[in-house]
Amino acid sequence: MLAWFVIVFFVIATGLTLGGLSTFMRGIPPIIVLCVLSFYFLLFTYIGMFVALVSLSWFGFHLFNTLIVICSFVFIIAMLRSYHPAFGYQLFYKPIAWILALLFFFMGLQWGSLGYGTFFTISMTFFFTVAVFVGILLYNSMLLWIKNAYVAAFIPLASFLLVTVIKLL
Repeated sequence: MLAWFVIVFFVIATGLTLGGLSTFMRGIPPIIVLCVLSFYFLLFTYIGMFVALVSLSWFGFHLFNTLIVICSFVFIIAMLRSYHPAFGYQLFYKPIAWILALLFFFMGLQWGSLGYGTFFTISMTFFFTVAVFVGILLYNSMLLWIKNAYVAAFIPLASFLLVTVIKLL
C-alpha cells in the first residue's frame, strides 16, 4: 500500500511540474504540450511495464526507485540548462525528450516489477494528465501574483527537486 501511495504521489508531482514548465514555454500552446506529454507518458510507461512483466520482474522496487531519482536529477539539471529568458523552457529538445522517456520507462519498469498491469498504467496516465492540467492552471494563476516571472520560472523545478528528495528517502 505504501508503494502505491509513493507511486501516485510521484506521478502527480511529475505532472504538476511538467504542467508548470509548460506555462513558461513560449511558442507552443499548453494544450498541445498536455496532449503530447500524456501520450509520451502512456507510451513509455506502458513499454516499461510490459518489459518488466515479461522479463525483469526479479529486480527490486528500490533499484528502479534509485534509477527514477537519478533520472529526475538529470532532468532538473537539463531543464535548468535549457531555460532561456526570452524563449522559456524547451521541453522538446532531444536530450530532454530522451531523459523524460527514460524517466517514464523506469517508472513503468517499477510498476511492472511490482506486478501492476495495464489498468494501473492507464489509471496513472489519467492522474498524470489531470496533474499536468492542474499544473498549467496553478502556475498560470501564480504568474498573476508573482511580479518577477524569471524567479517564478524556477518554482516548478524547485518543487520537483523537493519531491525527488522525498522519494529518495
